Amino acid sequence: MIKDYFKLGIKNVKEKKVRSWLTMIGIVASIAIIFVIVSLSLGLSDFVEKTFDEMGMDMIIILPSGMMGMGGSSSENQGIITTDHINQIKRVPGVEDVVYELIGTGTVEYKGEGRFAMISGISENLWDVLGDMSFYSIKEGGHLKKGDTGKVVLGSAYSEDELFGRRVYVGDTIMINGKRFRVEGITTKIGTDEHDKVVMILSDDFREIFDIGNKVDEVIVKVESYEIIDEVAEEIKLRLIRFTDLEEEDFFIIKPDQILNIFNSILIIITGFFLAIAGISLFVGAIGIANTMYTSILERRKEIGLMKAVGAENKNIFYLFLIESGLLGLVGGILGVILGFLMGKGVEYAIYFFTGVDYLNASTPLWLVLSCILFSFFVGSLSGSMPALRAAKTKPTEALREE
Repeated sequence: MIKDYFKLGIKNVKEKKVRSWLTMIGIVASIAIIFVIVSLSLGLSDFVEKTFDEMGMDMIIILPSGMMGMGGSSSENQGIITTDHINQIKRVPGVEDVVYELIGTGTVEYKGEGRFAMISGISENLWDVLGDMSFYSIKEGGHLKKGDTGKVVLGSAYSEDELFGRRVYVGDTIMINGKRFRVEGITTKIGTDEHDKVVMILSDDFREIFDIGNKVDEVIVKVESYEIIDEVAEEIKLRLIRFTDLEEEDFFIIKPDQILNIFNSILIIITGFFLAIAGISLFVGAIGIANTMYTSILERRKEIGLMKAVGAENKNIFYLFLIESGLLGLVGGILGVILGFLMGKGVEYAIYFFTGVDYLNASTPLWLVLSCILFSFFVGSLSGSMPALRAAKTKPTEALREE
């Protein structure tokens, strides 16, 4: 019996092709938007989780309060972390290694051309600890190591023509705030200015150029095991407060799971906002299906009357029109999924075209495809339920008399 309902429903949808296509436009558009939003959100979430897996969940980041834009510390230290504090961190049980970074802005000159750039001063062991991260992956040449004073690693943008009008090659000489440096390596392209235009030198060179003493701007602590990261983070905080001039408001300790949770929360809010907009479009599409079904019932009152006259029950009429409206939603959902998939791939390729980095892949799991299709069928059926109920209540004598 169900099979017969679907056959009749398909036949009726085909008979009014233009009307059916126009009715499905709203469903197609809304399902496509829902599909591409969820698909890109899943892809972005996968990328972030992959990045954290690559970095390792056994890392703790320590930032002075000034770096977080949270000035006004009441302590004499005023939120400044130094190498003396790092020595205390190294003494904490469970700490495997510690690296740090200094950040400043300076003038970089190459063959008479100059520009402002972000200068990063790094500890000598940074690549030993973080070398597997894509942020520090070397495309050409080598990385900085102990004793490499007077050498520099440049972001990938310097190997292109956009910054100085010509490429910078490994082995070339550049000037940073008037000091000569030899290019030791060039990093792999990431797709953000922060990393692709960075200039990395050893911390000793950085301190000489900027004359900042022994302060540091970021500390990254590698923990022996992720299982003890909470205990180590707490012990670091207590040790810095107990044995140094730092107070609790002078620094922030950030664990990978905290960053991941914040990102996921923001992603959920943004995704929810766009899904709400898509929901409005879906509501409009549902109204379109309901309107089409009401029109169809008015045009087919004689047909309904004849079916009832030969023995069709109310439930038979109800199911027939309910499935017909569901089919409008189903076909619209299938087309919406296809369109959404193509839109997702379009966004994916557009990002790659403009950035040159393949870091966002639209994720299309089977559950997403099936959910969108089944949801569209449900919306179509729900939209047609009231018209179907009206059709089921049609009296055959009145319907036949009208003709």
